[in-house]
Amino acid sequence: MTHSGLSSFVLAHVWQSTLFALAAWLMVSLTLRGNRAHVRYMVWLAASIKFLIPFAALTALGNRMSWVRPTEAPQVTLSYVVDQVYMRVTTPPLVTGSSASVRGVVSLDYLPYFLLALWGCGFLGVIISWCIRARQIRAAARSARPFRRYRDAEVLSSPAMRERGIEPGVFGFWKPVILVPEGIGESLATEEIESVLAHEYAHFCRRDNLAAVVQMTVEALFWFDPLVWWIGNQLLLERERACDDEVVRSGFDPSVYAQSILNVCKFYVACPVPCVSGVSGSDLRRRIEDIMAERVCQNLNFLKRVLLATAAVCVIAGPTLFGLFHAHAQTPSSFTGLATSAKKTFDVAVIKENVSVSDNWMLGKPNRGTETIMNLELRKIVASSFRIQDKMVFGPDWMDKVRYDITAKGPDPEASNPEVWEMMRSLLTERFHLKYHIETRELPAYVLSIAKSGAKYVKGDEGRCKEKIQAGDTNCGTIDFLPFGVGIVNTPIGGLTGVLARTLQDRPIVDRTGLPDRYDIRILWRPDNIDQAAFEDILTKVPPELRPPDMNMFEAFERQAGLKLEATKTGVEVLVVDHIERPTEN
Repeated sequence: MTHSGLSSFVLAHVWQSTLFALAAWLMVSLTLRGNRAHVRYMVWLAASIKFLIPFAALTALGNRMSWVRPTEAPQVTLSYVVDQVYMRVTTPPLVTGSSASVRGVVSLDYLPYFLLALWGCGFLGVIISWCIRARQIRAAARSARPFRRYRDAEVLSSPAMRERGIEPGVFGFWKPVILVPEGIGESLATEEIESVLAHEYAHFCRRDNLAAVVQMTVEALFWFDPLVWWIGNQLLLERERACDDEVVRSGFDPSVYAQSILNVCKFYVACPVPCVSGVSGSDLRRRIEDIMAERVCQNLNFLKRVLLATAAVCVIAGPTLFGLFHAHAQTPSSFTGLATSAKKTFDVAVIKENVSVSDNWMLGKPNRGTETIMNLELRKIVASSFRIQDKMVFGPDWMDKVRYDITAKGPDPEASNPEVWEMMRSLLTERFHLKYHIETRELPAYVLSIAKSGAKYVKGDEGRCKEKIQAGDTNCGTIDFLPFGVGIVNTPIGGLTGVLARTLQDRPIVDRTGLPDRYDIRILWRPDNIDQAAFEDILTKVPPELRPPDMNMFEAFERQAGLKLEATKTGVEVLVVDHIERPTEN
């Protein structure tokens, strides 16, 4: 992950968690104030856990659930064209002597390293502080002896807790026990001890220590955010009030229970770490007032239960469904092989014959339901529209001699690339009166297959587009025209064969790899028949990572990508033009 990508991810996660915490505060303040403290505690615990679970993780989970999303029947992939702007140049293919096209070395930015080091220092500081304070509790637990049992909880008496004046508390996570200071009967009456044990037993049953560890983890990771510390205070307040509710509901005299809390505060100090649930934590005055007032807390009514359930489902299912249907359901591939459907049409299309002597041409990538073509031969227009290579179109020779400019706009600005190419096929049928048929011919071709060593690639959602895909960008992906090679980023393998077809123009490229996904692949090689002096001069203007190794193209494909490129004769499905005319007037 790049520095900018990591920064964007952290910032997005923090503000999303902040909004979630704000929603939790509104829910607690406006709808749950009169309900049991346990309900408010669970809402705050959810706000804390949200800091550990980015929405991007749920989006990625939805993205991985491809078995849920309905898929279309697979198409046989034969050959492809590159779906991006191409400009014809007079320099040799894949080699450029223009220094303007060579990116300079990016200067290092030390700010991310400084911020990472600062975060690391804060993280370690919080962890070390807790470890030092936890030593007291560990020492108290080691010196503890069996005291009695309270229901199904074991109660241990600790001399160390008496020496240090530490209040009773629940110690442990998986097998917790109740620790009390040795000689607690000297400070508290029997009824008070029973009420204190009832309070600790409530912590024991609720597994509050585990929840406290979750909050401590959040505070360590996001120590720089005051909001997480405030959430920790709310959790402490509500968990103690929830235990107070349980004690009073169990039938203990509120005045005796309140007096026991005051005596604990009088003779003992609070536990030094939040993951040991004690008695005296949070707003003591508010707790005593609530206990003595014997306020009757209402259970959740049906409407509030539905509200909480709906909120929980939306928080979990919302990002997951977004990932399932959008975040990783990327724009349908334009590299789908030979496509013949032609039902969709443009609203407006302007076609002009280009009679200039310029060799420059442009095949525009579909954008917001539009397509722009400049000075392109008719054969190439047909090939691009049917998503095949130029060598796959057989028709009259004049198709290579006439060029056209086309500007077309469809009715839907959100139309996908395949939909725009379908409109182009309709345009060819309506305006150029194209008639054709498909047949299989035995042709010389380059067959791309997986080498014995196995394909070497990075999946598109794990490569350079990872952060953008997780952020919901469904269009991230490029085809790289490199000075001495080719590359694709988050693009189907058809993009690689398409760009390769611009280099090997003597025969079509047939994909037999069977690779179905989007990939990041880069292949560099040393060109043949190039002047050595000119080659060395170009190398000085090319970044080191783009300089080719000493191998030819065929070796490079096998050694760098695990792909075998072989010249052979094979059956290839082609488009044969039966009839085509110059276009009708605009």
